[in-house]
Amino acid sequence: MLQKYKEFMGDGPFPFPEEKLGDFLEFCPHNDIAVCLNRTPILFPDDPTGHCHNSYEFMIPSDPMPYNEIESKCIPLKENTLFSINPWQHHGTSGKMHMASMLAVHVNKSLLSEFSKELYNTSDFYFDNHFRKPDKEIRQLLMDYIKEYRNKQAGYQFILESLSGQLVVKLLRIEKEVTDEGKISPKPANHKGVHKVIEFFREHYNSNDYSSEEIARIANLSPYHFIRLFKQETGKTPYEFLTGIKIEKAKNLLKNNEHTITEIGRLCGFTSHSHFTSTFRKKTGVSPKEYQQEIT
Repeated sequence: MLQKYKEFMGDGPFPFPEEKLGDFLEFCPHNDIAVCLNRTPILFPDDPTGHCHNSYEFMIPSDPMPYNEIESKCIPLKENTLFSINPWQHHGTSGKMHMASMLAVHVNKSLLSEFSKELYNTSDFYFDNHFRKPDKEIRQLLMDYIKEYRNKQAGYQFILESLSGQLVVKLLRIEKEVTDEGKISPKPANHKGVHKVIEFFREHYNSNDYSSEEIARIANLSPYHFIRLFKQETGKTPYEFLTGIKIEKAKNLLKNNEHTITEIGRLCGFTSHSHFTSTFRKKTGVSPKEYQQEIT
């Protein structure tokens, strides 16, 4: 089950021990979709480094999420609203949050692209990061899905397949205006645009004043197309690539030993000392201090 969970939700980090996944969450996967809801209240830690995954995610929290972090931007969420996250869009938390209950739907990119192609003649769909009120039909579809998954009566797989399709269609419909604004042009891959962004990252790695939409405009691409093309060309998401540049710059400054570790984190564009330390350790296996001790 853990492997299936990671297929939809990435490698974490998770706000609970991986081996106790079933104690905290009810995970209901079926083919290219998974519905997830927590069994017990969850305390989300301060985790600005966050994670990303190859599926679309749709969250409906029962409590406010004031420290929801999307690509280094804090977007507070209201309770009982629907919030969309795109594939490979980095997200985490910028502060501790207590969540009594939350329901999340994950949809594989291939499935949503297939439906988007049929409905709107484009296989590329980018959801904006704004919350919306989920209508009664979406809530009912989710409740029916969970009920069928729990009971597993004869024919439940056929019903889950039907409910999955209806859910995806409803999610696409409520975001139709976003598709119209962000529809991807069927032009050849703009490699020069990706190279422009890489150069921009190298020059502005120490700043956090730009969004994914602004970066995509540098490449003259829609946000979703840009993220997909960037990963195709570099093997990394834009966030991962930028983080790699920051870590390499930090290594050079640590070697020079002319600044404190806190100053180095700030000079390299990390939001806090703890953010710098946790990211550096995650990428190198050691803390900045341990790295500096090893090379001096």
